[in-house]
Amino acid sequence: MLLPSKLVPVPREIATGEFGALNTWLHEKLYRHGRKFKPNELVRRTTGEQMSVDPYLAYIRAKYGQLYRLRASKEVERSTDGALVPRISVSGRKS
Repeated sequence: MLLPSKLVPVPREIATGEFGALNTWLHEKLYRHGRKFKPNELVRRTTGEQMSVDPYLAYIRAKYGQLYRLRASKEVERSTDGALVPRISVSGRKS
């Protein structure tokens, strides 16, 4: 699973200028906490994992890897519309 089932339409919505599902998820998972938690704790509570640059680096490697001859990574996938997106963990499990 690439995205939690609730977020599956997000890449398509963003492509069409719609941000409803993403905005709802952000409010439910992040914004409602305000400054209650430090960033590392908030990321852990939201994703089930510690904050890490690894998903971003995997995305960059996949996007620019061939051009700059970077080694491949399995931390990204192609969405249904062909865009490269990082895998998102749900409840501490890699999809």
